[in-house]
Amino acid sequence: MTGYVLLMLFGLAAGVSSGTAAYLLIKATKAEKYRDRLMSLVKQGKQSLQTAMENWVARASEGMREKVVGPRGIMYVLFVGTLALAGFAFGAAYLSNPLAAVMLAAAGVVFPEQIRRSRRRAYREKVLEQLGAAVRVFAAEYSDTPHPVKALDASAKKMPDPVGGILKQAVSSLVSAKSSSDVDAVLIRMGRELSGEYGKMFVQLLRLSFEDEAVKPLFAKLAARVTAQQDLVRKDKLETAMDRVLVLVLNLAVIPVYFLIVRVMPESGEFFRTAAGKGIVALCLFSAVTAGLLDILFGSVVDSG
Repeated sequence: MTGYVLLMLFGLAAGVSSGTAAYLLIKATKAEKYRDRLMSLVKQGKQSLQTAMENWVARASEGMREKVVGPRGIMYVLFVGTLALAGFAFGAAYLSNPLAAVMLAAAGVVFPEQIRRSRRRAYREKVLEQLGAAVRVFAAEYSDTPHPVKALDASAKKMPDPVGGILKQAVSSLVSAKSSSDVDAVLIRMGRELSGEYGKMFVQLLRLSFEDEAVKPLFAKLAARVTAQQDLVRKDKLETAMDRVLVLVLNLAVIPVYFLIVRVMPESGEFFRTAAGKGIVALCLFSAVTAGLLDILFGSVVDSG
C-alpha cells in the first residue's frame, strides 16, 4: 500500500512541476517589459553626440558580450557533456528506456544551466540594486567636476562590493592607461563585469563623457531609469521567487523519488520496465526538463532587461 502511495506522489510531483512551469510561463508572458535602450537617451542630446555614441556602441557591443569560450566555459561544457552522457547511459542501460535516456541527457544540460542562470540572476540583481545609487553618486560628483575619472573614483569609494570593487579596479586601470585603446579596453571589461543592459549603458555614457560634457544630464536620466528597473525586479522576485524554487526542487527530486519507490516497493521495478511504466518515467522526466527549460528561456526581468 505504501508503494502505491509513493507512486501516486511521484505522479503528483510531476503534475505540480508541470503546472508550476505553466504558471511561470504565464507570468513571464504577462510581465512588464522595461527595455529602454541607450539610444533613447542619446536622442535627447546633440546630433553629433548621437553619432559619436553610435560609433562607440558599435565598437563596444562585441567586447561587452559575455564570452562563452574560455577556461571556465570549456570546463563547464565538459562537465555538462559528461553529465548528459552519463544520464543517457543510465537511462539506456539501467532503465532500458530510450525515451528516458534522451530526457536524462537533456536534464544533464538543462539543470546545470538552470542553476548557473540562477546564480547569475542573483549576481545581476545585486549589481542592479547598487547601480542606481552608483550612477546617482557619479552624476552628482560629475556635475561638480569636469573630470569623469575623478568622479568615478569618488563614486567607487562610496559604494560597497561588488559594484564598488568593479569601479575601483576600473579607476586604477584608467589611471595607468597609456592610450585611448587602453581606455576602451578598461571600459569594455568594466561593462562585462557590471553585467546587464544598464551597466553597459553607464559604461557607454562614461566613455562618451571623456569627449563631451554634454552627457552630464543623461547620467541623472539613466539613474532614474535604473531605479524604475529595480522596482520591476523587486516585483518580479516577489511574485516568482518561490515558484522558481519549487520548480527546481521538484525537478531535482524526480530521480531520488524513483529510487525510493523501487526500494520501498521492489515489485514496482517490474512495472517501470513495462511500456506503461517506461512511459510514466519518460513523462515525469519530460515534465521536469520542460519546467527547467522554461525557467531558462523566460528568465526574469533582470535577464531580459
